[in-house]
Amino acid sequence: MNLNIRPSTTPVNPLSFEDPIIGRGQMISDSPVSMFDPERNMCRSLSNVLVSYGSSPQNYLSCQPVQAYWFKNVIRQAIYGSVFRAELLRPCNNRSDCAWERSGEEFAIKAIEISKFDKVYSSKSMTNAEDPLKEIAAMQHIMSTNNCDNVLTMKEAIVDETRLHIVMPYCKGGELFDHASQADRSFNEPQVKSFMKQIVTGLKNLHDAGICHRDISLENVLLDEDGSCRIIDFGLCLRVPQHHGYSDSSPLVKAQGVCGKLFYMAPEVFENKDFNPYAIDVWSCGVMMFMLLTSSPPCDRPIISDTGFRCIATGNLWRVLEAWGFSVSPDALDILNGMLCVDPRNRMELDEIVNHPWFSDCKA
Repeated sequence: MNLNIRPSTTPVNPLSFEDPIIGRGQMISDSPVSMFDPERNMCRSLSNVLVSYGSSPQNYLSCQPVQAYWFKNVIRQAIYGSVFRAELLRPCNNRSDCAWERSGEEFAIKAIEISKFDKVYSSKSMTNAEDPLKEIAAMQHIMSTNNCDNVLTMKEAIVDETRLHIVMPYCKGGELFDHASQADRSFNEPQVKSFMKQIVTGLKNLHDAGICHRDISLENVLLDEDGSCRIIDFGLCLRVPQHHGYSDSSPLVKAQGVCGKLFYMAPEVFENKDFNPYAIDVWSCGVMMFMLLTSSPPCDRPIISDTGFRCIATGNLWRVLEAWGFSVSPDALDILNGMLCVDPRNRMELDEIVNHPWFSDCKA
């Protein structure tokens, strides 16, 4: 048994993260920027280039840029701004007619409008609102552990006069949710097993670092170029107090309000109760597995008046699968029932999930 997530009886508040490290930058959109394109062997003029001075104040004061990013297109909208696909530019030191040179290396940049974030922050309603400063701090925290498998980390954070930028690897495969929700495509059990093994591995790395994600969902898992899963979006996460690696206990956290997406929300969070911070992520993982198998959530909300949730609570999840025409292996059903256990004290733990027989033949 993984004693690492057994809660103590006295609820406590989550800890604060260390202050995030944020560098300075400048967005150049109203004047041309010269860039050497090795593929075409020519110099080109660009606009919408974010220049990074790194985290050294001296670089910014002396106008010595470290690198730059060429904004190409919008990938998706975000709560406080947009996410852009961008290409890294390196200083062009061997030509006098070009300031930058293409690298061919692409990144996703979440550009946060400071004015929009300030409006929420100043209202003091950040408890259940996405906090980009926390997101940066959480990613830097997990990066410091050197155990980042299946977690999307960051290259740097840059602030200019109007926006805060989080620079992350670009995942060409997009959101796992988009793949799972396609009506004409369903995943077979071996495919679901591969996805879940990676998601559970990433989640375990977060938990081992003392981070409760609090918004685990298919929308918050991206697929990179080779189809590998990366957990993203840490703006709602919590830093678990009294977490010391593989300790023999972790505390019950005081109720933090209703948080996350209803489909994925653990019942104790929906009821705004004190909660085991790691067990709520396990519940959400169970919902994700169910959705990968069926393309639909098991319930609309975790309340007994919901038919799907009532089936979960009474141990009849198999009836939902059967009624919908889905057949899964006994091991798959066992792990689903273990993760979607209404009582968090009896919910399956991550070590049990990782070592479950269902994953014995999974190479992901």
